[in-house]
Amino acid sequence: MATKTSILDRERLNLRKPLEKVFEEYFASLEGEVPQNLYSTVTVEVEKLLLDFVILREGSQRKAFKVLGLSLSSIRKKVALYKNELLES
Repeated sequence: MATKTSILDRERLNLRKPLEKVFEEYFASLEGEVPQNLYSTVTVEVEKLLLDFVILREGSQRKAFKVLGLSLSSIRKKVALYKNELLES
């Protein structure tokens, strides 16, 4: 029987490989240019994508908070912050 930790480790590994490919393609597209503010750019873009995907998949912010591990008020604040950039808004 798989432990909760081993399941979470597998899930993380499943995300890592596609993300590595995205980063490789991103850096290749820069053609030697040095990116600026990469951490904040990636963090914001991933957060918006994750909010969009999970809220649309679950059908509501109320249901999405369990999947995301955030409070409902945190999700609402983030949706308000990105209101013009999210698909579900």
